[in-house]
Amino acid sequence: MGTILVAFGSVIVGAFLGAYLQKRWTPDARPELLSVGQQITAFQKHVETTDPRPEIIALGTRITSLQQRLETIEQERSELENFSLEISLQRAYSQDCSISVKNSSDREVVIESVNLTYKGVPLSRPGKPKPTDNWRIGPRSNGQINWIPEYPPWATLRWIDPDIPKGRCIVISVVLDCKVGGKPKTITAGQPVTVDFQNGHMTPYGP
Repeated sequence: MGTILVAFGSVIVGAFLGAYLQKRWTPDARPELLSVGQQITAFQKHVETTDPRPEIIALGTRITSLQQRLETIEQERSELENFSLEISLQRAYSQDCSISVKNSSDREVVIESVNLTYKGVPLSRPGKPKPTDNWRIGPRSNGQINWIPEYPPWATLRWIDPDIPKGRCIVISVVLDCKVGGKPKTITAGQPVTVDFQNGHMTPYGP
């Protein structure tokens, strides 16, 4: 009987893991995971009560450990999904682009590429750090990211929407591909700007 219970318990462990892997990509999998976890906990207590042999208790400990680990992974996934940075464009000239980044979290952020987009269309190729650049933003700190665009963002913008008058405010997006605590994350922030096609630059709108 003990062998059957151990085998059945192993199936339960596998089912719990499968449920996690199936649900982890949904927008909010946590309620479903907790429901499965509660069912497994109830099964564990029932087995330990009816058959307190060492191998049964060991199986219960394994189930509890797996449940706690998967709930921790789910919490980390949720935190990463909601992670954000304060991003502000400083300037976007033909050969000089710059943004400031504020990291209010306790995690280190490593920026791997930066780009500007307008209505989902990239305004240049992604900028990447040179070997001498430090694009790391430590926990609770600020950083400045400077790069030279492969082609002028304002020129692409003029091709997309040539009727934008000088001085009108439009909203572009700053897109960062980075790693947060070693895990990949793409962060997008809207940025109001004004465009000067004649002088070839974009600058933040407002004071």
